Formats: sequence, structure tokens, C-alpha cells
Amino acid sequence: MRKKILLFLFIIAACFLFAAIKVNAFPIFSSNAESCFKLEKNSTKSSGILSSLYLSPQSSFIYYSQTDPEWKDYLYGGRDPLSKYGCGPTVLAMLVSNLTSRTVTPVDMADWASEHGYWSAGGGSRHNLIPEGAIAFGLKAESLSIRSPEALKLPLYYNKLIVLLMGPGHFTQRGHFIILTGVTDNGNITVADPFNPSNNTVSWPPELLLDELSSRSTAGGPVWVISASAKMEQES
Repeated sequence: MRKKILLFLFIIAACFLFAAIKVNAFPIFSSNAESCFKLEKNSTKSSGILSSLYLSPQSSFIYYSQTDPEWKDYLYGGRDPLSKYGCGPTVLAMLVSNLTSRTVTPVDMADWASEHGYWSAGGGSRHNLIPEGAIAFGLKAESLSIRSPEALKLPLYYNKLIVLLMGPGHFTQRGHFIILTGVTDNGNITVADPFNPSNNTVSWPPELLLDELSSRSTAGGPVWVISASAKMEQES
């Protein structure tokens, strides 16, 4: 009887949380952009540490680093190096490469983003790059309105990915996109940080991630749930 009651409460909670996820199905253009600068003393470059395609310990996850020697000096928008300004295109490249049958690189996404108006000169990427870019490549992008540890973990149990726009703290001193990739046995969350690969080797308390979310996000942020479309799921 107790197990049945707990199962019933879990189903009710799950329905409530999913009802709070609002689909971002229309363009939201913003002047806000994230350059992904980090405090040098807290950052670790990836050159020589990870190859550009990395299978993470927690899953078969294609990982890209914006500081990979292969493209760290590539000029986003013809001006800004990916190593400093490329977290947005790098995150979008990981989303598409992991959730669709296509494999694209940060360079591919930097070119696409600049051609479609998502590059901000000297400022990185506009926030709407994440939801609108995901939709443009056939994915579903949703805004997570409830900010709690349980709400943050629930989509990950269903093999969805979550993009966070982080504010000052462990990941950045200004603004920075990261991906949440899974939940550990102890309830922490694994990440794919496009700037600092060492952050991918540890798990993070959801409370800390929520505390360090950006307070200046737009385009439905700072939390976006990204998943494969129904058509893609049928094809797979």
C-alpha cells in the first residue's frame, strides 16, 4: 500500500512539473548576449586534455570544447575567437549532435549563428540562439518555469538535455551556457561545460546550479529543456 501511495504521489508531481514547462515556439529577439568570459584563475583550457569528440563517463555523449586547438582561434562572426566567445555555438553543436542524426561542429554552428543574426559583436551569442537554434534544427525547446531541484532533474530522467545560462559563480564571471546531461545516484547533476572540461568530471548539487543561474536572461531563459521531436523519436 505504501509503495502504491508513493507511486501515485510521484505521478501527480511529474504531471504538475511538466505542466509548468512552457514551449517557446516563437522567435524572441534580444540584445542580451553572453561572451562566456571566465576568471582565468578558475579556468582550465582543454588543449591537449580532450579530443574534440569525447564520450563522457556518464553516457555516450558527444562533447565539444570551445578551447579545442582545432577551432579555438576560429573567428565567430569573423571577429571574435571561439575560445572566448563561443559557448553558445558550442552548446548548440552538442545539442544537435547528440539529439539528432547530424554531427555538426562548433565552427559549423558559429557560421550558422552569425548568418542568422545570433552573433553579437564583442558579446558572444544572443540568448535566443539556444531555443530558436534548437527548433531550427528540428528539436523541441521549452522553458522551465519551476526552479527547484526536482524540476531540474525530472527532464533528465527522460533523456532530455537542459541548457542553463549561468551567472557569476563556479562557471563564469559574467554569463555562460552549459548543458545538464544526467543525474547521479546521489542526486547530483552532471554537466557538459564547453569552456572548462574539468567541470565535466564532477557532479554538481542542483541547489548550487539554481543559485548561480543568470538573473539577466531573456528568450525564456535561463533554463531551457531540449529534446528530440516526435518525428525524430519515431525515426530512431
